[in-house]
Amino acid sequence: MSMREEISLVVFYLGVALVVGGQSIYRYVHLRITDLEAHFSVNLPQNEYWATEGSLRWWRTETASFYDPLSLYILTAGLIVMICVLVFASVMIFRKRKLRN
Repeated sequence: MSMREEISLVVFYLGVALVVGGQSIYRYVHLRITDLEAHFSVNLPQNEYWATEGSLRWWRTETASFYDPLSLYILTAGLIVMICVLVFASVMIFRKRKLRN
């Protein structure tokens, strides 16, 4: 395997890791909100009710303003990296075939 192929493979795996990381952030945050909503629906003492309500508001606000955009940017970066590697590999295959003819 040539050095270019090895580097392309590593960069492709980096893109896959970015996609998985972006999805993981998104899933974790939304599972956390779901867990808080389930805990919120149970009869709670007043101080736990306020704490849960405050935590739920914080997570919803931060999800909309930070975590959702962050996960989207990471996911998009991973997809762009993977597409660029595939385009690069396609161009290299096309060049090799053209040189042989």
